[in-house]
Amino acid sequence: KENIPYRLCRGDLVCWTDLMSKLKVDAIVRNEITRLGGQYFLYVQVYLKNKQGKLHAAGSFTVALKDGWLAQVEEMLTRILVPWKFVGQLIIESDVKGARVVVDGASVCTTPCKGIPLPAGVHAIRITHELYRDFIKFVDVRYNSSVKVTANLMAYPKVTGRLRARAMKSGRINETEAPVAGTVGGKQPWYATKWGIAAITAAAFAVSFTAGYLLAPDEVV
Repeated sequence: KENIPYRLCRGDLVCWTDLMSKLKVDAIVRNEITRLGGQYFLYVQVYLKNKQGKLHAAGSFTVALKDGWLAQVEEMLTRILVPWKFVGQLIIESDVKGARVVVDGASVCTTPCKGIPLPAGVHAIRITHELYRDFIKFVDVRYNSSVKVTANLMAYPKVTGRLRARAMKSGRINETEAPVAGTVGGKQPWYATKWGIAAITAAAFAVSFTAGYLLAPDEVV
């Protein structure tokens, strides 16, 4: 409009600052399309103004112009321009209610948890409950998508009699929800019952006696 060749600004920050002032904007996205071999690529560079009004190159990226390229551009621009919106959703499901969910060292909710917003990237998840062993997993949360984690805590009980009694007394669990360590589904296997132990002991004694009789030398009279 004022005969200023802004197309020649390229990496000249003074030129870009002048253009942004005239347009009254705080950000400019510059792009170029290049060809390498038989493939076209889009090169994008973002310039932003800080609070002091100074211009700086906020970031740049290159995307191959093939299926899904527009979604990649949106993702990268979101990450640079509005990083607080560069998030995904975490869903936690567990067979135990009331387990505490810790993400990157910070407690965020108790199970079940749905729609926990997290910055896109890898996060350390720990699900803990006093009656069960901790569930730990690293989860890759993608931008603008949801990831579900299922924690089966009941398969790994760590309940002592004292903890079990305290939890039942407080009303947090009932007897069927508090399997004791060494049990299956809250019930002891047959070999852990007193009758099972007695039977195994008797069988072991019989085998030992028989082996001793067969291996003992003949008596000499």
